[in-house]
Amino acid sequence: MASHMVNYESVTSLLNDSTSHLGFESYALKIGWYNGVLPAALRLPRHEDTLAVVVLSTPGMFERAFLPFLEQGCCQGVSDPIDQCVKHTIGSAVSQCFAEQKVEVSYDYEMLPSRKPKFLAQTAAHVAGAAYYYQQADVTDHPWGTKKKFGVCIHPRFGGWFAIRALLVFEGVRVGRELVQSGPPDCVPSRDARIQLLEDFNLRWQDWSYRDVVAPVQRYSQRQMDYFSARPAQRPALLVGWGFLQNYTEEEEEEEEEEEGGGEGDVTYQPGQCGVHQLVFVVGVVPLPNKEEHWSGQERTVRRGNGERVDAEEMVVLDQVEFSSRDSGYDHRCDIRSPAVALE
Repeated sequence: MASHMVNYESVTSLLNDSTSHLGFESYALKIGWYNGVLPAALRLPRHEDTLAVVVLSTPGMFERAFLPFLEQGCCQGVSDPIDQCVKHTIGSAVSQCFAEQKVEVSYDYEMLPSRKPKFLAQTAAHVAGAAYYYQQADVTDHPWGTKKKFGVCIHPRFGGWFAIRALLVFEGVRVGRELVQSGPPDCVPSRDARIQLLEDFNLRWQDWSYRDVVAPVQRYSQRQMDYFSARPAQRPALLVGWGFLQNYTEEEEEEEEEEEGGGEGDVTYQPGQCGVHQLVFVVGVVPLPNKEEHWSGQERTVRRGNGERVDAEEMVVLDQVEFSSRDSGYDHRCDIRSPAVALE
């Protein structure tokens, strides 16, 4: 496909005009910025000057986009309602704004056949200048020894009260020197604050405290917090009780429970044995020769729903690359046959 040059500001302006009132933000980047910080196996097969846009949701998305999406009866089936809303909103904006342009849209919950994520969302947000991706390596002389602490993105205005939703790649579209990379605002500059952030995120993510590491201009509403605090199978009942979901049946609830897990073959969080966050990277039960990609050690032991121990040699994880594409904690249970379901 022949490539052509565009003004990146016109692209982000069109997207923001179409989605900002619904609680979304868009940031442009070059694929070369993203590929430049990743190993070859995780790079996107595009020219380094290819235009891409990372899309975030802000606290306002829940009331401005999600609840109206439900009221309009757009939610179908048992797949995650938030994912349905995000896909509908971003897909509609792309179709309306770029009808003549081929745009590859990858959502944060999508996986490749290899069971790796289609893109690393926190990495994309960082290189685009949208949010700073704080990792263990950003803490000088950290106090954790050999223990792993997963990283988290912090937005300069919303703190941790946001989520990274999608990456748009404009195929055949290149940008030149006018798109200059600028690092994301370092809104957690001190060593002590970074230690507190990573410990709050890894050890106390349920209490929401890590999100307030900087004073946010807006937080999630209480209703939104109640929704994301509930287990995925319990959320439809909340929506029904609030009057936003009318066509949800008991049969669908049973299917939701089955998708979430609970039977033999599931990997279940056992307090004191492994971190909840780590479960998101259980993406298969197949032996691999590369021991560096396996969990090992007592603190990472997990068990199936029937109590049977899952050996480290059976488990494939991606935690050496990035904690998650989402911004919140994860469900306490995931199916070993498929990726875990994120709370947001």
